[in-house]
Amino acid sequence: MKRNDKTLFLVVGFFFVFQACAAQQLEVNPGFDKNTTLGEQAPSILGEGPEAPKPTWEIGYAWEYEWERPDSSGTFIQRIIGEEVFEGNPCFVLESAGSEIFYTKNMLGEIGTKIRGRVVKRRDVPILFLAWPLRVGREWNNVYTVEDLRQETAFKADFRFMVSKIEEITVPAGKFTTYKIEQYFSFSGKLLQEFWYSPKVKWIVKRIKYVDEAGLRTSHEFRLKNYAFHVYPEKEII
Repeated sequence: MKRNDKTLFLVVGFFFVFQACAAQQLEVNPGFDKNTTLGEQAPSILGEGPEAPKPTWEIGYAWEYEWERPDSSGTFIQRIIGEEVFEGNPCFVLESAGSEIFYTKNMLGEIGTKIRGRVVKRRDVPILFLAWPLRVGREWNNVYTVEDLRQETAFKADFRFMVSKIEEITVPAGKFTTYKIEQYFSFSGKLLQEFWYSPKVKWIVKRIKYVDEAGLRTSHEFRLKNYAFHVYPEKEII
């Protein structure tokens, strides 16, 4: 793992860190435009194309990403290293950039983070970047409270997500058919991030975070470089 990986820890943790929140309003609603507020654009074609069910994860699955931002770049690996109950929630443990991120088994939603065995971040409900099954036009609210134990702070997050389309994209790991998910601020309706999920890879193959709410400038971009299933946790991806 490169030296830049450590500087990326907070970014990676926020991302996946590829995830989720209790879908309190799983309903189909009109689509969004990057520069419009909620509901201003005409509806997309709802239910278009096939659905993507929640993938099956196993210990040993691994994904390697390259990341880039205006001032630096690097790579990091995310690897499923075990299963554990996190504050009453059965979870997969995803090792990433020196941290252990806990994803609930029922939704694959990120609910907490540990560093060297110590809880440093927890949420009252998991973040839900992906709501199963994925289908074009599906939209959901993402409301949760996150507690940062190191900073002794807590705040409430309120986002809205939508599966905008099925799209074929190319990243360093290859060409994949993906479901594109867009994340918006619930109050302003402005675009924050875009994700591309691949059923073949069983995880996100690309992610773009924007530096402003207008969705005009890229702050960070992650692209899948390699992936492997059924590898031992201590081995590198080949």
